[in-house]
Order: sequence, then structure tokens, then C-alpha cells
Amino acid sequence: MKFFKRESDIGITLIALIITVIVLLILAGITLSMTVGENGIITRTKESKEAHEESEERERIESAVFEATGIRKDYGEDDYVSEAASSHNEIDYIKLNNSLGLTGVNTINSLPAIITGKDGKKYTIAENGKVWSEDDVITQIEVGDEVSYSPSGTYVWDKELATSNESGTENLSSGEGGSFRVTEWRVLDIDLTSGKIEMVPKNYASGTVKFRGAQGYNNAVKLLNDACSSLYSNSSKGIEARSISEEDFVKAGGSDWVDYKNSYEDYGTQPYEYTDNKQKFPVMYSMEIKSVIDDIENKSGLKNNEQSSFILKSEDTVITTATKIKPYKTYYNTDKYNTTSQLLGIIYKEILLPNASSTNYWIASRCVGHYTADSKNNCGFYICILYKRLFRIKKYVSFKW
Repeated sequence: MKFFKRESDIGITLIALIITVIVLLILAGITLSMTVGENGIITRTKESKEAHEESEERERIESAVFEATGIRKDYGEDDYVSEAASSHNEIDYIKLNNSLGLTGVNTINSLPAIITGKDGKKYTIAENGKVWSEDDVITQIEVGDEVSYSPSGTYVWDKELATSNESGTENLSSGEGGSFRVTEWRVLDIDLTSGKIEMVPKNYASGTVKFRGAQGYNNAVKLLNDACSSLYSNSSKGIEARSISEEDFVKAGGSDWVDYKNSYEDYGTQPYEYTDNKQKFPVMYSMEIKSVIDDIENKSGLKNNEQSSFILKSEDTVITTATKIKPYKTYYNTDKYNTTSQLLGIIYKEILLPNASSTNYWIASRCVGHYTADSKNNCGFYICILYKRLFRIKKYVSFKW
């Protein structure tokens, strides 16, 4: 019995798989991660004899792979798989093919590769030497497949962390009747080396949250990730959830997306230097890698989708000043829905833009842009949002106060 179905069928039922979920809400895009294994959420029941034969064949192939790397297979699987991953480019393919009895057109010249085992089944050897059988769900499931999973969690949303002008809290719920309820998901990515599957909601939830001002920029990434984790994770099933980030779009869009981003107006450059009354900035900017404050560039700060702690509300910590700053431009947008969908391609546009041109949700990433107003150059700090055109970013923080 196979628990996965194609789009025309009922979605996968999560039985025992370990997932990474990317959540697409107006709250945020959610990403679920699950690691496929013997105790994973999606499993396939096997007869004991079949399971034994498959285990022996998997062991034979794994041994051949690791012998070809010169790594001894006499300690924990996690250890030798990890070590092989760092040296897989040095695999002796002649030795590997001889060990597996492969000749002619069936020989392996690179990884990943698919071979036929002695039991007649297909086996996939991942880039790091991990071996998967044709019966493993991770080799059967495809990007775009649907999965059923009904998480139930709560999160207390602190408005003081999200905005510069509001206080109080709001209780968010993904349980039955909650406005952040999501029960149907689609596969976004399959990683054979780690055994992880990433999923996003088939349709995002109706609940909304607000970001505004310097606090929006300062805390958006952690708020979105924490909320998604509390609302959609399930530790007993090994499911972890986070917000979607700009990196997920880069990964889905591949080289076309990267080329578009790098060619966007002054992207990655420092077009302006800001001084005088334009030296104010959210304190989070000073913690980011490649921030440039008073001619000093931060070489080891946070990426645009990273944040480990909240910045509490007080004037001296929310906004800070310097004599001058010279930010790299990291803002870009894809202008309109047609451009965004073309960059993502047929499959990923359906997964990441579930409501087509009306798709609207937060993205847990920050960026810095430059704009002209009142005949002056200004700098703005933004939170990424998917709204009709990707990264059509509202101005939440500006140097023009």
C-alpha cells in the first residue's frame, strides 16, 4: 500500500515521517521539514522477508560505496554518512562498480545514481552515499504531491515586538476552528542526502498579523519563525516548521532567479552614503552581515533570514544612529505576477503562488533599498512580502522620519 498520491488523487496521509514544513500564511510562508526513516511519518508496511532481503541488499550497496571512499563502515551510520558526504568527490568508481558487479552501460560514473539490486529492485545512491530503495517513500514522492497533515498549536503574538505603535498580545491558533488552520500541504523539495522532505501549505490560512516601523524590521524574522514553529510543528512525529524565506524562492527559481536578482537595479552595490539627518537605522541592521556603519563593514553578522533573539521596545534599542552608513542594496522585486511565475517555472509557481496573482503572505527575510523622494536619495529597511508581485515591499522603516 502506498500512502502517497498524485495531484488527481487524495493527498498523502502523514503516518510516521519526519518533516520540514514551510508554511504559507498571510501570517507567513510555512515550511515543514520531515526526515524520512523507519519511524518517519510516511511509511510503507513490508513483509518481514521482503524487509530482510531489502535490508541485506541496502547493506551490500552501502558497504560498496563506503569501501570505494576508503571510509570504514564500523561505526554509527550518521558518522560515516557525514564523513562520506565530505569526500564523495574522491570515490573510486572503478572499485565501486567492481564491488557491485556493474558493467557496460550500467556502471556508475557519478552520484547520485540509480542501480538495480540483486533482488531486482531499484536503489538510489545519494550524493553522500545514502542508499534508498524503490519502496522508500522518498524515492516515490514527487515535488508537487499533496500531503494531509493537521497540526494543532497556539502562539501568543506580541504586538510590541511587531510594531512601533501597538501594544498587547493576540492568541493565534492552528487547531480546529482556528484562523491559522492548515491541513493540506504540497511537497516543495526532496533531499536524498539528508532524507528530508520540505512541504508548504496547499492553501495558506486566513489569519493575519501586522508588522510596522522599526520593530517590524527588527523582529519579523524571529516572530514569523517562532509562530510557525509553535503552530505547525509536532515533535512527537519529528515535524519541524519555520517560515518561508527569500532563500526558498532562490532555490526554487534556480539560476534564472539568481540572474534576475543580480541584474536588478544596483543590487549588491552601495549606490549612496547617508549622513546628517539620515543616519538613523533599526538596530537589527547593525547585527547583519555586510552592514556598513561609519566605514566599518560587519564581516560575520546575521543573514537576512536569521535572528536569534528579540529586540525589545525602547527608543535607545529599537533605533540607533551613526555618523554615516553606506548600505549594500539587497532589495529587489519581480515587478509583476507573470515575471514571478516565469522565474519559478510551472511546478513551483503552483506551489508557491497558490492564489496566482492574488497570493499574499509574509516572507521571513529582510532587505535594504534605496529610493528617491522630495528630490533626495533615501534609504529604506524592509520586510519581504509576497503580494501580487514578489517582494513588493511596503516601506516600514526609512531614514526620512
